[in-house]
Amino acid sequence: MARHLELAPLAEVPPGEARERQAPQGPGRVEGIEARSWWLVAHLLAGTELPLVILETHPGGGQYDCLTLLDRWDDPHAVHIDLNRTGSVHVHRPGPWAWRGAWDELAGGMPYEQAGQLVAHHAGLPQRLPAWGAQARAAAALAALLDNVPDIEARWGIEDSSYYGGPREELLAWTGGDATERAAAERWWFVVPASGRERAPLAAVDLPAGRARLAGGPTLDLTGPGATQALAHAVRAAPGRGDPVRTRRVTTMQAAQVVDRSRAMAVVLGSAVGDALGAPFEFRPALSYSARFPEPVLTGTAEMVGGGGYGWAPGEFTDDTAMAIVQAESLLECGGIDGA
Repeated sequence: MARHLELAPLAEVPPGEARERQAPQGPGRVEGIEARSWWLVAHLLAGTELPLVILETHPGGGQYDCLTLLDRWDDPHAVHIDLNRTGSVHVHRPGPWAWRGAWDELAGGMPYEQAGQLVAHHAGLPQRLPAWGAQARAAAALAALLDNVPDIEARWGIEDSSYYGGPREELLAWTGGDATERAAAERWWFVVPASGRERAPLAAVDLPAGRARLAGGPTLDLTGPGATQALAHAVRAAPGRGDPVRTRRVTTMQAAQVVDRSRAMAVVLGSAVGDALGAPFEFRPALSYSARFPEPVLTGTAEMVGGGGYGWAPGEFTDDTAMAIVQAESLLECGGIDGA
């Protein structure tokens, strides 16, 4: 059973003004606000027990740019939250409640976890200790990407739900799925160059599944270690954005780390098994292993006997494998070879 958080009273919300949270607010959309909105989404998803649907909307005749969160489709009583990147954060249902200047407070250092709790509290969402499931991790990976790669933005697979717009077929076709299927369109968020540039997708994020589709077709699991760095490298290396050397290196990383993770795991596991088999014979004369096991052993622990000069336990690998694992962890963490 999930543990519920007791939201502490927030001194910044004056008594008698619970319908609105005031703070200094800069004019219009500011630098970095798209990343901030996705970080807030990620923490909302991690901190509530309800699955939320994330939409792109442009109400007010197109003058607003919102990430809209609903807990149910086609329900007039559903939770409705607008994260307006050109204005404020609004809870329409069960509200109303407005957080004016939210983006300035977040830019000023307010923790996103606290911000998520604040919005969830006013939306009446059941809260829990943060649990980073696939959807929350995918939103965080998208936020980190927008934070670290310049001149990109995220666009939903449907043109504009405010006006019941249809699927963005030119983008959805890039995923290899049915470009006209609305249910599929609702899942995907596309990373594209910022307005005014060629808008061919650089990556596509399937938010509910916690995965991304990269240029050239490989799929990236956004729930695994190093996924955020791998996604950023892949977007930088997409056609027109990266040098050929980096593109080749990232493609190799994807093949070993992301596209078929089972192959990478098999390489490490196979190396560890071979190391453990050979450990008892380390520093022994040549052919010692063949002399000990002239025929395959098919019962018991087989050739995995342990012993040797260092008293290895059966199945215990040596420092060679330990160092290989550390190197692999570094590659995952850094998204490649860190020359520093």
